[in-house]
Amino acid sequence: MHISALLTLDPLSKNDKDLWVEIYTDQATMCHIGPALSAEKAINLFEKAIARNNNLRFTVRRNHDNKRVGMIGLKKIKGKTNAYELGVMIHRDYSNKGYSYKATQLLLTFAFEQLSVQSIVTYCNINNRGPNRISCALGFV
Repeated sequence: MHISALLTLDPLSKNDKDLWVEIYTDQATMCHIGPALSAEKAINLFEKAIARNNNLRFTVRRNHDNKRVGMIGLKKIKGKTNAYELGVMIHRDYSNKGYSYKATQLLLTFAFEQLSVQSIVTYCNINNRGPNRISCALGFV
């Protein structure tokens, strides 16, 4: 668990299945990532993520009401030593409220200070202005 004044990052757990399915099946959320998944495919992907249990996937939870608003995580980049790709997905009901920025700040602090990660990259669709602004503001070029 990683905590800031606004948010907490909780390790992804079996209790997060509904949030995962809502996000991965929502076309508005997925439009800059890829096609929305069917519920069946989203559940299969969730079960694989839980089975991997790599402790680098988290739900983003607001502290004032404990509402889970999204997910964030790091994925090891194959062939690179101590390098990861960052991914964040906020439920459409909670987008444009600064949660992506704050959750990314929190995860970056954890990754660099506690995991001694050397490199993190992030990718965004060029037309997706919000994540591009966040990436630039946090030092990704």
